[in-house]
Amino acid sequence: MKQSSLSLTQVKSGLIHFLHRYHVLLFVLTVIGGLSIATFMISRVINVPVDTENQSATESFDKETMNKVKTLRKPDEAPAPLVLPSGRVNPFI
Repeated sequence: MKQSSLSLTQVKSGLIHFLHRYHVLLFVLTVIGGLSIATFMISRVINVPVDTENQSATESFDKETMNKVKTLRKPDEAPAPLVLPSGRVNPFI
C-alpha cells in the first residue's frame, strides 16, 4: 500500500486554489451573514420589554417658568393680529 503524505506546499496550493475559485461566494456569504446577524441583534434590542415599575418621572413644572409663560399673555386675551409688511410679495427677493 502506498502512503500518501501531504506537504505544506500542497495544502497551501489547495487552499489558494479553493479561495481563488470560491472567493465571490465566500464574500457574499460573509456579507449576508453579517447583515443577518446585525438585523437579528437590532431586532432583539428593539423588542426588549421595558420595565416601567422602576422608572420615575417628575410630573411637575418649574414654578418660575410657569409664571413667565402666564405673563406673556392672559388666557382670556385674543392674540395680536398678524401684520405683514406691505410692498413685498415674494419673501425671497
